[in-house]
Amino acid sequence: MKATQPLGAKAQKWTLNEYASFSFVKAALLRYSFYMAAVILCITQLSGAAFAQDVNLRELKEKGDMAVKLVEQRAADGKDVSDFVIILKVIKTLGQNQRFEEADKLADKVLFLLEIAEKADRALALVEQRASEGRDVSRIVPMLKKVKRLGQSDNFNEANALLDEALDLLEDEKRS
Repeated sequence: MKATQPLGAKAQKWTLNEYASFSFVKAALLRYSFYMAAVILCITQLSGAAFAQDVNLRELKEKGDMAVKLVEQRAADGKDVSDFVIILKVIKTLGQNQRFEEADKLADKVLFLLEIAEKADRALALVEQRASEGRDVSRIVPMLKKVKRLGQSDNFNEANALLDEALDLLEDEKRS
């Protein structure tokens, strides 16, 4: 059985390019770790002194955990999560100031926004797939442009409903 070298011994034999690649990956992982540490800190600090309010802390923590999981998935997929990290920091601040009802409402909103983002990603992928197959996507493209306008004007419920309609049309076309 071959003995493995400790990382330090292997690192001494690395070329400059190997070391530079490792340093780049390490720096990216550290940045990502920083964001996730901020998110986790946000969630754990919400469980402070909320017993005086009507917010179920267990439920709030579950929402926070779900938001962290979804943000991690988006980050792993190479999507920009900076806006979500900012929202999670606001939730943290609300929790630190014992404004748990507001934190709960904002947690609901961030989960809803993450759901919309996932639907939009899925719709765009399906449109690209249909277009590459030579299929007509002219009915769907204006719907997705309207979704974008609705999102920019904070009409998220309407954008969500329109995304559902677009996905239904895309999935119906897939079946036929």
